[in-house]
Amino acid sequence: MRTSESVSARIEHIDWEHKRLFNPDGKNKRARRWVPLSDRLIARLKFRCLNRKEGWVFPSQRSPPGHHKAPWRSFRRACRDAGIPDDILLYTGRHTFGTAMMPATGNVFAVSEAMGHQDIKSMQPCQHHDPSALGNAVTQIVGSRHTLRHTNPTVQ
Repeated sequence: MRTSESVSARIEHIDWEHKRLFNPDGKNKRARRWVPLSDRLIARLKFRCLNRKEGWVFPSQRSPPGHHKAPWRSFRRACRDAGIPDDILLYTGRHTFGTAMMPATGNVFAVSEAMGHQDIKSMQPCQHHDPSALGNAVTQIVGSRHTLRHTNPTVQ
């Protein structure tokens, strides 16, 4: 999720059973979407929300909308405490998600939808092409056809 989307998340938009969060608005019309959540994140959200059934996931008494707006200072402090370099930005997690999900799923459309991209071209930075993947696929396809020909001469 984009930072603005995550800090304005509401508890009532979490589908605990299906491990997803509904984002009702955002940067573009595609931002209105269901976002998948990991088991680890579900556990942290349950802990954070305790027994509350509604309201902001990240409430703030000082912010006019009632939720945190920009967690930059908290993020930077957590990075320094963990020894993470200053050039790592909060937004890096979003790109890391896209980059990791591409080879894991092989589905550019599903990943693009999960990220709320308006245009499929936005996925280009997340795709790190591995030429060996094509070679492996060709070998597998050709190998299976070669096996079929030898086991059943009538199959072309």
